[in-house]
Amino acid sequence: MMKKLVSTFISLFFFSCRFIGDVAFEMKEQCIDEKLIDQKHSLGIIKIKKSFEDTFQIWRKDFEIFGSDKYMEHYVDDIVFLNRDSSKCILLVLKRAREGQISHVFGTARVIKGMMNNGIWNFFASQEFLYERDFFKKYQNNSFGTISKLARYSVLKIGNPPKLGCEIDESYWFK
Repeated sequence: MMKKLVSTFISLFFFSCRFIGDVAFEMKEQCIDEKLIDQKHSLGIIKIKKSFEDTFQIWRKDFEIFGSDKYMEHYVDDIVFLNRDSSKCILLVLKRAREGQISHVFGTARVIKGMMNNGIWNFFASQEFLYERDFFKKYQNNSFGTISKLARYSVLKIGNPPKLGCEIDESYWFK
């Protein structure tokens, strides 16, 4: 009887942790969707994206940072994470293996940090998140939309971010 009770308690605990994790993920996702609507017409965000687009055309040839176009497809995610005074930002470059090329890799996301310097945006490649195939049971296809969700959530969870909303931990990302 006691073993069943303990077993039931442990099962409920893990189920509730999983449920709470799913709810937190969905809340962050909804917040990001709202932020994307706000950013769509923001002149500052448009300027950042345009500046990075120019940089990215040169960088994408760097195999160390982005891998080979022969094996990987790239997409610059729509979201831009900003610090409070909008002088620093984080962009995400999503990558996925071309069909039949790299079977174990689901997708990756390269974090790009940007800093405003004398009115010009300068960008620096930072860490990369690797998502392996079959690790995320909830996501079976490796569309850029799926990789985007995983990457955004990864950025939002690192450091000590606020529990609610979709703000990043500035002290972690911009130290």
